[in-house]
Amino acid sequence: MKNTLLLFTALLSFISLKAQFGSQQIISTETDKAYLSIPVDIDNDGFIDVLSAQAENHVLVWFKNLNGLGSFGPKTVISTDPALYLSVDYVDIDTDGDKDILFIENNPRQIRWIEHLDGQGTFGEEHLIASIEYIKSIRTLDFDNDGDLDIISTITNTFSDGIVWFENENSLGTFGGPQLLINGNTGFYPPILEDIDNDGDIDILTSLESYNPSTIVWFENNGDLSFSLEHEILQFNFIISDWTSVVDLKYVDIDTDGLKDIFFETYQEDNGSSSGWLKNINNTGTFEEGSNIIHHVGSRKFYDLDDDGDLDMLLLNRNVNTISWIENSNGLGVFNPIRVITTEIDFPRDTQAADIDGDGLLDVVSASLGDDKVAWYKNSGILGVEESKLKQVLLYPNPTNGTLYLNTSETIVQAKITSISGKLIKTIDSPSFIDLKELSSGIYFVTLTSDNDHISVEKIIKK
Repeated sequence: MKNTLLLFTALLSFISLKAQFGSQQIISTETDKAYLSIPVDIDNDGFIDVLSAQAENHVLVWFKNLNGLGSFGPKTVISTDPALYLSVDYVDIDTDGDKDILFIENNPRQIRWIEHLDGQGTFGEEHLIASIEYIKSIRTLDFDNDGDLDIISTITNTFSDGIVWFENENSLGTFGGPQLLINGNTGFYPPILEDIDNDGDIDILTSLESYNPSTIVWFENNGDLSFSLEHEILQFNFIISDWTSVVDLKYVDIDTDGLKDIFFETYQEDNGSSSGWLKNINNTGTFEEGSNIIHHVGSRKFYDLDDDGDLDMLLLNRNVNTISWIENSNGLGVFNPIRVITTEIDFPRDTQAADIDGDGLLDVVSASLGDDKVAWYKNSGILGVEESKLKQVLLYPNPTNGTLYLNTSETIVQAKITSISGKLIKTIDSPSFIDLKELSSGIYFVTLTSDNDHISVEKIIKK
């Protein structure tokens, strides 16, 4: 489906609220220029450990979760072969039941893997898979359905880019050469491997990055390991003087309807960064026209951080040394407010979420390059007092013919009206009542903010 949009950056006010995460707990301050914080169970004891990397001497290390409650031991070096790790995955390459380390190395650009020898955190030597002029990304899946993991990669040379796959030829980690899947005189965003049209095979979601504005597309799997049919989802417009480029692309269920939507972030030199999402209509490769703009605050990942059944955003902002999260406040893709997790970091490079202490809630881990720090933050599941919702709020009548009246003990400084799809319709400052007469019949959400930064999201039916 072709869809042309002009995208503008939508900014929400940065509300510094006390969140449900506790104070910083140090895992290590001896990880020289730490830039990875990957939570995984390295030694198969049921506890989440943390995998990290050092930019100072290009060493890969891990930290053992000693008791399953977040007490970590000293760093253990995985490989002493120096490498700048551009991408690290923890997957079972040799089909022996434990997970190995797969990575892209820079200078020279290579794909390598390190064998996990005993499933308890002892690793062997590195194995070379491919050395190609410019390897941009790696993804793993059993592409040929033979019981082992193959590798899908984007590569480039002087003249064109391509998406290729490397076959795991013997299920032991011996890979063949690159086999071309998609070729073109264009760049590709690292491919997302998903069954886009729900027909039982894996398709490829990506964006075309050339000398034209970016285009989000998906390539349909013909069922024989070929991808000849290209489906255009979203063509970005030329704005002023520069081309729009996609810098982040994810396939996640944003509106909690059981269908994965497309999240995107773009960058355009004159207008900065914009982000939004495209609603999955019917799980057959059709996405809603238009976009629901989300404010730009830095790199983000999606997790259910408040354990309410929908996906929130975990955000890392390197410019202001902050890790925060934004609640999916109505489960439909309305993200508000921003809650700070920590500012006790210097030049953060990575943040992820996992249940570090085994209490069923997702905690947060981080790596920061400026202070050599790997740390974690406990999710208590309890919001701070100053972050509590508005008390005794009432919007009436509901359903309404058009006029809503407010009854609350607090002073409302702002009301935002959003559609059920998450589109912001209007903002009203210091409302004494809310006029919805011009809106069509349907369901809407009213987000109220008080002078104490208390938040309430109310569902309204317009008759």
